[in-house]
Amino acid sequence: MRFPNQRLAQLFDALQNETLPQDELARRFAVSTRTVRADISALNALLEEYGAQFVLSRGAG
Repeated sequence: MRFPNQRLAQLFDALQNETLPQDELARRFAVSTRTVRADISALNALLEEYGAQFVLSRGAG
């Protein structure tokens, strides 16, 4: 799969391996939690054609 930028590719890799809270993802990628949510939405748009998605869950990490 091709990603429009490196951060999305790294986020995709990170989320495949473990469930992480958005504040931890924000720290890892040096962005805001709002950016993390936007990036996850962008990933889900890319994954839609494959019938997959990342799910944001409150309190689950």
